[in-house]
Amino acid sequence: MFRTKLARELAWVIAIKVVALTLLWAFFVRGHRTSVDDAGMATALRLNAVQSDNNARGGSHDQ
Repeated sequence: MFRTKLARELAWVIAIKVVALTLLWAFFVRGHRTSVDDAGMATALRLNAVQSDNNARGGSHDQ
């Protein structure tokens, strides 16, 4: 399958990295869920719109 030793070693390294990333995801990320309600999302969108409007008008970025 692999013609050179380098190709075989690279394949092993990539496979080990994929396994490591999968394990990290399974142990630390998979169980975390974020709930978003309508009021919280509306507030976040309004804040982003106000900040974008201030920046478009030449507002200071150091706020």
